[in-house]
Amino acid sequence: MNYDDATSEQRERMQRWIHNRIGYNQTSLIELLLSEGVFEYPDVEVIEWWQVEDSTATHLEGEGEYVLRTDYGNWWGRTCNGQSLILDSVFWEMYDV
Repeated sequence: MNYDDATSEQRERMQRWIHNRIGYNQTSLIELLLSEGVFEYPDVEVIEWWQVEDSTATHLEGEGEYVLRTDYGNWWGRTCNGQSLILDSVFWEMYDV
């Protein structure tokens, strides 16, 4: 399933699901910490860093997404931007609404 195929009820459930599992966009913070060598991550083109809970990080890794795991938390390395998180196909693949 994807956003276009979902009913309005399914979209609302997905929006709540994302809201409960995805924290804040912390791109500036993570980029600073990476540039200062506090965190290390392979050289991949990540556009946004989103704070995520542990189980969501595990699911994202299972879908082949980039996840930075540290003693301070987990961040999903989103490789696109300009659209709402609800439009990202990775969430529709992770959660059957």
